[in-house]
Amino acid sequence: MSENQKTKLDKIVVFGNILPEGLKKLYENYEVLNYLENDIGSEEEFLKKVEDAVAIITWFTHKINKSIIEKLNTVRVIANYAVGYDNIDIKAATSAGIIVLNTPDILTNATAETAVLLTFACAKRAKEAILRVLTGNLDDVSPSFMLGKDIIGKTVGVIGAGRIGKRYAIMMQALGCNVIYYNRTIKDELENIGIKYVELEELLKTSDIVSLHLPLNEQSKNLLNLQRLSMMKDDAILINTARAAIIDEKALINLLEKGKFFSVGLDVYNNEPYPDPKLLEFSNLIILPHIGSATYETRLKMAEFLSETLMAALNGKLSELKNIVNREILG
Repeated sequence: MSENQKTKLDKIVVFGNILPEGLKKLYENYEVLNYLENDIGSEEEFLKKVEDAVAIITWFTHKINKSIIEKLNTVRVIANYAVGYDNIDIKAATSAGIIVLNTPDILTNATAETAVLLTFACAKRAKEAILRVLTGNLDDVSPSFMLGKDIIGKTVGVIGAGRIGKRYAIMMQALGCNVIYYNRTIKDELENIGIKYVELEELLKTSDIVSLHLPLNEQSKNLLNLQRLSMMKDDAILINTARAAIIDEKALINLLEKGKFFSVGLDVYNNEPYPDPKLLEFSNLIILPHIGSATYETRLKMAEFLSETLMAALNGKLSELKNIVNREILG
């Protein structure tokens, strides 16, 4: 076949430094442009980059709003390299006939493990202890130095019993905790092993540790406002590996300033990746830069899964896909 007879490959644009070995199938079958920087630029710059593309791969920090979507004349699929998709205007995508994909379930274990990590780090005052060692501030080491909290025997309240919430709940129960949960629906698989549903107010008032595992939507935005945060025990531990806006961050800061909470562990926060400087002032607040799913194994599987399902979507095999976010587009 001559050069002039070769079929021009459809173009896919990838934003972010996604493992190239996970995108191998895309590179073999499409023209792939990969912009490694995390910032997608202005709307004009973004639209220029995706010109003539049939699909784009985005990350949770890439805001794809209605204005952008309405100008995506050739894009048929937006594949989001995350389980959450609040960075994309789903309603606008559906109106434009664009399929939105995500990566559910694959990052369940990694994110639940990160929630457990933060739980232990908060209970054992790991940040404070590490800072003491790094700064050489160890003159007051004694039998009552850096006392933390036991985890075994504590009541753990899980808000949101989806895949990640369920996995975290089971992990914490295995450690010897009394686990309760709040969710839109009762989960038989939890009830059957002694993890009981309670109303949100009861969970907040009785839990020693509260961990958030909800998607961000209109119902969950600012779910933990000043009133609900104030319901929690003064020496409670609060963990969030879900989405920042589920907690009213200003209310959280206000309560921390008043001495509320034994410790707080956040893998998500407003204005990621740069937190409010006020959050950095609290020695009992641990912040991670949204690394819940950041293991090599998980990120590789996410890339492979997104590649396979993106190709299926472009080839019209929509009935086979379980990760279409806006399923109403199927009619």
